[in-house]
Amino acid sequence: MMDACPLTRDRTAIRIEIGPRPGIRDARGEAVTRQIREFLGLSVRTTEVRDVYLIDAELTSEEAESV
Repeated sequence: MMDACPLTRDRTAIRIEIGPRPGIRDARGEAVTRQIREFLGLSVRTTEVRDVYLIDAELTSEEAESV
């Protein structure tokens, strides 16, 4: 997933979220679910883990799409 995020009035960063594809096991998410259950005692069914990157660069729309 990629979105534009305003940094300042004149600048925008590209936000990229990276996570497992649908249908692929999320081992990190499973580990977080286990930790929530064990340490916090909460009954959580599932969690999803994503890495989020903000890219602050002057990119054309084509360059941004290729990232």
